Amino acid sequence: MEALRARLTALETECARLRHSEQGFQDLMDNSVAAIYRTTLNGQLVYANAACRRLLDLAPGQSLAEVDVPSTYRFPADRERVIGVLKERGVAEGFETQLVSLSGRLVHVMLNARLHGNEVAGTIIDITQHKQAEEARRESEEAFRDLVEHINDAIFTVDMQGRLTYVSPVVEQILGFTATEVTGRLYSSLIHPDDVQVVAQAFRDVMAFRLYPSDFRLITKSGIYRWVRSSSQPIIKDGVQRGLRGVITDISMRKDTEMLLRESEERYRTLVENAPESIA
Repeated sequence: MEALRARLTALETECARLRHSEQGFQDLMDNSVAAIYRTTLNGQLVYANAACRRLLDLAPGQSLAEVDVPSTYRFPADRERVIGVLKERGVAEGFETQLVSLSGRLVHVMLNARLHGNEVAGTIIDITQHKQAEEARRESEEAFRDLVEHINDAIFTVDMQGRLTYVSPVVEQILGFTATEVTGRLYSSLIHPDDVQVVAQAFRDVMAFRLYPSDFRLITKSGIYRWVRSSSQPIIKDGVQRGLRGVITDISMRKDTEMLLRESEERYRTLVENAPESIA
């Protein structure tokens, strides 16, 4: 009898330990930031932790039986692919898709799943904010690229050796060279020999944060020189100067106009100075 009583006590202790362990496991599952689920292969949801219920917009107390798993996929073919991978390999990892919650909310997710007999168990990570950030960055990059490629000024970057590392496509309208033809060349190879020292000094000043616009001449593909104005600023990464970034504006027409005006003024001055004095 004593042995039986001792055995019953041991069993009660073990059951209590198991209940405590199970409760701890349940608490762990419910407090997980990842949505944890279990479904049958035919699409019946048999378990969903708190995060999964929130992701699917399940109301408190709402039955899992109301969730038709295949219909939660925005693209049904995605679920078919996941099931196909599970049947072939037993596991599917890092599968990105879009789910539609019970309230109609679209959620970008990453699925990880494992096949256990006739059931699928796995996790769902909500990556909606990440996807939205990616889309916003892509739209911003496209808008910037569109701006760079369609403004009248050419944007360029130069490394510390004075080599062009980037030139926007507009450069072809100014110099006749395509961006590909000038990228990688030394900037000085395009500058009028008489202006090289001026530009070199301007480069040093920019690196010393003495910023001002510079006027100089660049050679075109046809061999003639065009006046440009450049404004630049240093490129700094991780606290180290890597080169400079600037804008080139074609000012040839302005320079030609200034020259014509000076010539006109000189001719007028010469005319006045050489005119005979009037007789009173």
